[in-house]
Amino acid sequence: MYIQVISKLYDIYFLPLKIWNVFKSLRHNNNRLISVRVIDKRTKNNGFIIKLQIINCRATYEAPLFNIISDYSFIESCDPISLIKLGHLSKLAENNRSHSLKVRVKNKNIFFNLLKLLKIKENNNHIDVKNYHYSFINIHSNKNRELKLLINKCNSFFDIPFNELILDKTILENIYPPDLLRIGYQVCQLDLQEDIMAY
Repeated sequence: MYIQVISKLYDIYFLPLKIWNVFKSLRHNNNRLISVRVIDKRTKNNGFIIKLQIINCRATYEAPLFNIISDYSFIESCDPISLIKLGHLSKLAENNRSHSLKVRVKNKNIFFNLLKLLKIKENNNHIDVKNYHYSFINIHSNKNRELKLLINKCNSFFDIPFNELILDKTILENIYPPDLLRIGYQVCQLDLQEDIMAY
C-alpha cells in the first residue's frame, strides 16, 4: 500500500515535466500536420482548378490555383510533393497568361482586368522558418537540376539533385513549405527555357 501511494505521488509530482518533455519533442520534430494532397487538375480560363484530397479520407474538393498558393494555412498543411507540383503549375499558368496577353494586348480593358485578378490578397505568413531544418537557396541550371539548400541551424549549405530530393521524404518534409513552391516554379522555368532553346 505504501509503495502504491509513493508511486502515485511520484507520478503526480513529475507529470508537468513529462508533459513538457512530450511537448518539447513534438516541437523539436517537425510539427507540420500534412492533411491535403493534389490529385488532379483541370484548365479554366488560362488558369488551373486544382482537385485536392483530404489525406486519410475520401473527401475531395476543388479550388483555383492562385487562391490556394496564397493561403499560408493551406501551404503548411499540404503534402511536400504536391507543393512542388503547385509551384510548377503556377509557372505554367503564368506562362499561359502572358501568351494570351500578347494576343489581346490591343484591348486595354482586358489588361486591367487581368491585373486585378493577379492581385494576391495580403495574407500574413505565420509559418516559422525555424521549425524547419532546410531552406531553399537556388537551383543550378544543369542536367541534374541541383538545388542548394541551407541547413538553418548551422548556416551551412549542401547540394542535392532534384530527382533525388523528390524521392527523399525526410528532407522534403523538413524544407520550409513556401520554398517547395519556389522549387517547383524554378524547375518549371528551367524546363520552359530549355524547350525554347531546343525549338
